[in-house]
Amino acid sequence: MYLFDQKRNGQEVRDPKYNYAIASFLANELQLDEPIMRFCINQPAVIIGKHQNAFAEVDLNYLEEQQIDLVRRSSGGGSVYHDQGTLIYGFIGKNDHASYQDFSRFTQPIVRALQHLGVKEAQFGGRNDLLIHGKKFSGTSMLVNDSKVIVGGTLLLDADSKTLEQVLTPNKKKLAAKGVKSVQSRVTALRPYLAKEHRDITIEAFRKLLIKELKLETYFSIRIPWYTKDLMHKINFNLLA
Repeated sequence: MYLFDQKRNGQEVRDPKYNYAIASFLANELQLDEPIMRFCINQPAVIIGKHQNAFAEVDLNYLEEQQIDLVRRSSGGGSVYHDQGTLIYGFIGKNDHASYQDFSRFTQPIVRALQHLGVKEAQFGGRNDLLIHGKKFSGTSMLVNDSKVIVGGTLLLDADSKTLEQVLTPNKKKLAAKGVKSVQSRVTALRPYLAKEHRDITIEAFRKLLIKELKLETYFSIRIPWYTKDLMHKINFNLLA
């Protein structure tokens, strides 16, 4: 498996439009002999599903006022708000024709890692969510084509409840528009549930801790000329274990 190190000119890329373009390239264009795992952090953005109507999902005026990006992903699912308290992860692998809609197969390694970090209450729940006491801290989406399975998920380390509520409240006059609507869920952040020694960590430190807990062992790096050097590292990690 390859771990994608998302940097450009030595700096981490946090532009959500660029990050989703990278995800699309990896999923649709790049051919690899092994799966890819990636972790990234976005600047504030609302991400809507492939079939959703933005007018029925978000307060577009508020997004413009606060300079929050609106990005449509290529997979289904509901609308989510990302900021720099959210860790985003993705997995791209060969389509084995047995993984479609089997979200637990991809999320259980994350659950086990979080439990080792002190979040004992973390569990897979519903169809594609990770929960603590019935509250959602992670949502997952999946897209399958002829050759690949693409899984994307979020881990909410910190929750900006005020902004979250504001951006995902659409203009009531426009709710009659067509489109798949999100199912609103109660959410919670991970930080209060982490082991005491981890509760003051940054989102970057949380990512490193999670990768370490997942036992991602680096072997070598390769270069992709179109982007930047040393983007990927070969790792010893069975995500589907």
